[in-house]
Amino acid sequence: MSQFSLYIVASAVLALAFLVWHARPDSAINRSFAMFTLFVALWALGVASFQGGANLDFWGRFAFATASVIPASFLAFARQYPTPDGWPSTRTVRLNFTIAAVFAVISMTTRLVVSGTSLSPEGPTRETGPLYLFFGIYFILAWLSALAVLSAKWRQARGLARVQIHYLALGFVVGSAGGISTNLLLPLVAGYAAYSWIGPHFALVFVATVAHAIIRHRLMDVRLVIHRGLTLTLALAVSLVPVVALLAMAWPRLSDHLNPEELVAL
Repeated sequence: MSQFSLYIVASAVLALAFLVWHARPDSAINRSFAMFTLFVALWALGVASFQGGANLDFWGRFAFATASVIPASFLAFARQYPTPDGWPSTRTVRLNFTIAAVFAVISMTTRLVVSGTSLSPEGPTRETGPLYLFFGIYFILAWLSALAVLSAKWRQARGLARVQIHYLALGFVVGSAGGISTNLLLPLVAGYAAYSWIGPHFALVFVATVAHAIIRHRLMDVRLVIHRGLTLTLALAVSLVPVVALLAMAWPRLSDHLNPEELVAL
């Protein structure tokens, strides 16, 4: 079930990437946003395939490799949107991509970030390597840098541009904070990675927020008309993300105290 829902998440994010790129393929803003969302979709695909239980070692490493590029690519987009800025510098952006590429290669070819994978009673899980802490530090610093850039541009912007940045920052913070908590901080602090399948679902918050900004505020000059019923359905699905996350974390204990009929009713 979790694998199927993760494939849906990956498809939704990939569709958003294509939509924004196709609207203005000649725009550096749209291309950088499409690159960011593409790597989010690939990360969700990696986590989904990892949950399938086959080729655990490859998909566990693939998920880390693609996740390495997510904060660097969003920092590149934040620098471009809504207009290119001198901060961060091009050199800083390139440095982040270099670090991301190094971690991606290390994740795929060594045991320094992901030391191993296995099947536990709770499902597929992975063990972290000696460089996992440094990977986490890089990820958080790059994530905070991108957020700082957006915040600075939000304070300077006026009118429609300010509203657009507001929705982008909101979707970025909520969508990524959930994934960071379950897929980065929890394994780092508690050494427990069984709930890593929950993280990509928070990307739906980002997709819904950006879709709303596209429909209502012409974000990135993307024109899209969606029936109101579909908009309500999407909003309902996003609102259920935290409920599903809580149920997933409590499910092992619930199954010990409730019989199958009571679990179905729940």
